[in-house]
Amino acid sequence: MYWLRIIGVLTAALLAGGCAARSRNAPTTPAASEPDPVLSEAGLSRRVDAYSQYALGVSAEVNGQPEEALKHFLAAAMAQPEDQGLVVQVVGRLLQARKAPAAVELLKRATAVPGAEAELFAWLGFAYTAQDNVSAAIEACREAIQRDPGLIMGYRNLALLYAQNQQPAAALELLNEAALQPSPSAEFLVALGELYSGHSRANPDHAEVCRKGMLACLDRAMALAPADPYLLQRIGEGYRLGGRTESAEEVFLKLVEEHPELPAVRESLAEMYLQGGRTAEAARQLEAITQERPSNERAAYFLGTIAYERGDYAEAERLFRRTLLLRTDFEPAYYDLAVVHLAQDRAGEGLRVLEQARTLFKKSFQLEYLTAVTLARLERYDDAVRHFTAAEVLGEVLTPERLNHGFYFQFGAASERRGDFTQAELHFRKCLTQKPDFAEALNYLGYMWAERGENLEEAHRFIERAVDLEPENAAYLDSLAWVLFKLGRASEALEWMRKAIELVEEPDPTLYDHLGDIQAALGALEAAREAWERSLELKPDETVRRKLEAESAPAAPIPVLD
Repeated sequence: MYWLRIIGVLTAALLAGGCAARSRNAPTTPAASEPDPVLSEAGLSRRVDAYSQYALGVSAEVNGQPEEALKHFLAAAMAQPEDQGLVVQVVGRLLQARKAPAAVELLKRATAVPGAEAELFAWLGFAYTAQDNVSAAIEACREAIQRDPGLIMGYRNLALLYAQNQQPAAALELLNEAALQPSPSAEFLVALGELYSGHSRANPDHAEVCRKGMLACLDRAMALAPADPYLLQRIGEGYRLGGRTESAEEVFLKLVEEHPELPAVRESLAEMYLQGGRTAEAARQLEAITQERPSNERAAYFLGTIAYERGDYAEAERLFRRTLLLRTDFEPAYYDLAVVHLAQDRAGEGLRVLEQARTLFKKSFQLEYLTAVTLARLERYDDAVRHFTAAEVLGEVLTPERLNHGFYFQFGAASERRGDFTQAELHFRKCLTQKPDFAEALNYLGYMWAERGENLEEAHRFIERAVDLEPENAAYLDSLAWVLFKLGRASEALEWMRKAIELVEEPDPTLYDHLGDIQAALGALEAAREAWERSLELKPDETVRRKLEAESAPAAPIPVLD
C-alpha cells in the first residue's frame, strides 16, 4: 500500500515533534486526567470503563501480548476521547502496528470533542495519509494549521503529503507560508528550516530558494536566544548544511565549551574543518573525541585519513586498524587500509585486506576497483582486468560518475601490460575523451603505439601534446625521441633523448638503450656502444647485451682471390 512507504519515517518524526508540541498534554493514563467538576452518570461510566481497559492493556503488555494490549488501549481511548495525551499515545501505537483504519476512527471521535486541539487534526491528516485518502488528509492538515499556525506538525504532515504525491511546488509554497508566521517559537523555526533542507535534497531545482529560506529561519531562531543545547546543535547543523560555516563554527564552539558532554558536536566541527581543508583544526577536535570517548571509531578513522594525506602512512595504518578493531563492519576503513598498504609498496597485504572485505560486504565498485589496482601492482594482469571489468559493470549501473578518466587510464594500463593492445587503446581513448589534456594517458598511448610501430603519426601528435603540457618530464621526452626515431627522424630524436637524460632524476637503463639505438642509426657506433654499456650497468638485459655484442664483433675477413 502507498502508506507503507512513509509510515516508518513519519511516525518517528511525528512522535518526536508531537511530544514537544503537547507538553501540557503529555501521554497519560486516564487516571492522570483532571477530574471534571461534575460528572454525569454516563461520563462516570465511560471513565471507569477507560480505567479498566487501560489497566487490562498494561497487564497484557507486561505479559508479552502486544495485540491484546493494543485492543485494550484502543478501547480506553475510545471511551475517553477528550484525553488528548491518551489518544495520541494510542494513535502512535496503532500506526506503528499498521492499523490506520482504527487510528482514523479514534481520531475522528477525538476531533469531534468540543475544543479539540490542532495536534489531533494533524495526526488525523497523517492517519488519512496512511489510508491513501489524500483529500481528507489535506483537509485535516489544513484544519490543524488554521487552528494553530504555530504548530509545526501540521505543516510537516502536509509538506510530506505533497512531496509523496509529486507536488513539489505546493510543498515549497506551504513552507514559505509557514515562514510568514509573525511570532513563531525557536523550535518552530528550526523545524521549518529542517523541512526546507529536506525539500531541497528531494528537489535540487529548488535548492537555492530552500537554502535561503532555511538560513532565514535559523537566523530568526538565533535572534530568540534559545538556551536548549540540543536546539542549538540543530541550528549549527543547519548552518553547516547551508554553507554558513562561520555561523556553524560559532555555534559549535560555544556548545563544545559549555556542553562538552553533548554528542556529535565535535564530530560536526571536525567534518566541517575537513571539508574546508583545515586538517590541523579537524585533528584537534578528533583527538579530543578519542580522549573523551576512546571507543569512537569514526574519530579514529578520520584521524587516519588526515595522517594519510600528510604522508604518515605508518600512523594512518595504525589508526585504520584501530577503527576496524573498534568496529569490524566499518567498510570504508578496509579500503583505506588497503590503499595505505599500496602506498607503502605492500600490495600483497593490501590484497589480503580486500579479500577480508569481500567476505563481509557485497560487491561494490570500490571493492572491485581497488582489487583490480592491487592485482595490477602485483603484475597479475589477467586477474586485474577481470576485476576492472566487474568494476565497470557495477559503475555503469550504480555509480557512473566513478567511471572517470582515472579509472579508464588504470584499466588501459592493465590491458596493455596483459598484452591486449586493442582493449588498451579502447580504454585510453575513453580516458582521453573525458580529459583530452591528460598528459599521462597521451604519453602512455603514444608510446605504446611507437613501441609497436603503429599509428606513428597519431602517436607523435599525442606525445607532443604531453610534452607541451609537461615540458620537463623526462619520460615524455624519451617517448618523443622514440617516436621520432620510429618515424625515421633520428637526428631530431637524438636532441630530445639527450634532453631527457639531462632531466631524469635517476639514471634510467631504458633511456640509455634508446640513446644507443638512435646513435647506431646515425652511424655513431662507438657512442652507441657506450650508451648500451651504460644501460647494462644499470640493469642487465639480454636484448641490450646482444645489440652490444653484434656491434662489437670484428668484421668478417675479406677473402683472398687466387
